[in-house]
Amino acid sequence: MLAALLIAACNTDDDGVGIVVTADFTANQSSVEAGSSIDFTDLSTGEPTSWNWTFEGGEPATSTEQNPTVNYANPGTYEVSLTAANGGVEDTEKKEGFITITEPPVETGLFDEAIMHDGLEREYLLYIPDSYTGQESVPLVFSLHGAVGSKENQFELSQFDEIADQENFILVTPEATVPNLVTYWNNESNPIRADDVGFINALIDLMVDRYNIDANRVYCAGSSNGAYMCLQLACELSDKIAAVAAVKGYMNDTQLSNCNPTNPTPILQLHGTDDNLVSYDGVEATIQFWRDFNQTDLNPTIIELDDPDPNNGNSVTYFLLDNGLEGTTIEHFRVQGGEHDWFGEPGTNYDIDATVEAWKFFEKFDLNGRR
Repeated sequence: MLAALLIAACNTDDDGVGIVVTADFTANQSSVEAGSSIDFTDLSTGEPTSWNWTFEGGEPATSTEQNPTVNYANPGTYEVSLTAANGGVEDTEKKEGFITITEPPVETGLFDEAIMHDGLEREYLLYIPDSYTGQESVPLVFSLHGAVGSKENQFELSQFDEIADQENFILVTPEATVPNLVTYWNNESNPIRADDVGFINALIDLMVDRYNIDANRVYCAGSSNGAYMCLQLACELSDKIAAVAAVKGYMNDTQLSNCNPTNPTPILQLHGTDDNLVSYDGVEATIQFWRDFNQTDLNPTIIELDDPDPNNGNSVTYFLLDNGLEGTTIEHFRVQGGEHDWFGEPGTNYDIDATVEAWKFFEKFDLNGRR
């Protein structure tokens, strides 16, 4: 300012009166959401004829307009500077922390979305709980329907959204393709069918890019054919899938023969002994595969759970294979008398809730093993 006064003393207008330029400015708003524009207004005195603005964090970053408009794309607190001049007389006004740019509010709720993958439009339901703010990283849970099912059906049966609200995780419920008149996951990675492993992998990448996801805490729970598919993901994406819960489904012979995971993966199996669609007999082979791969205890701890409803015809036995690599476990709930249901789904009466047990299992692990 002193320099401007000294220079001004040597400059006069037509009447011989000294010219003093004093830079000043204002803005129509100083705090906006990212992606918004701000209008700046020159308030300089001394009849300046040129203006040189500098906008930290803005677009444009500089301007010579008298009253520019600037867009701010990224959250932060930014400085604005204006040098106003008249001939050889100039003055600079700098305002530190003048502009505050905030994160836009996160849209929460249920969204029906789709992406293109491998030449196909693939659909999925996305649930963002109200508790999600984007300020902290959160887990990502996939919930896969069974054969003939749909994303809407699985969302309603599993009710993972209720736990997402409580535990603050993002839920994705994708839909399989229709290779033979019914929806069906390509759990064997058959090359002539849809690339479902690639589809889920693309969804993981998309969610990590769009939201503040803890990439070490990505989980998959599946029903029937969806359980087979989650286990296939454990075989092929064990570098991204931290744990799997398989409800009324396991690995078939083709999967068992071609499964080549790279990381130890915790596996939870929930299956009913009276399942007439996916026989309980196939559970043991899957448990043995992951027991050997994860190098858990050879013999399980067996616990008969309390029977909260002796009249419903069901009882539950819990099996734990502990002490695996990186603290991984293989766990199994055998539902005596259990049929081909998602245990705990509306309209059923079982002694356990598959969704609750899946989340209790998931939250114990990340990609590095036991948390």
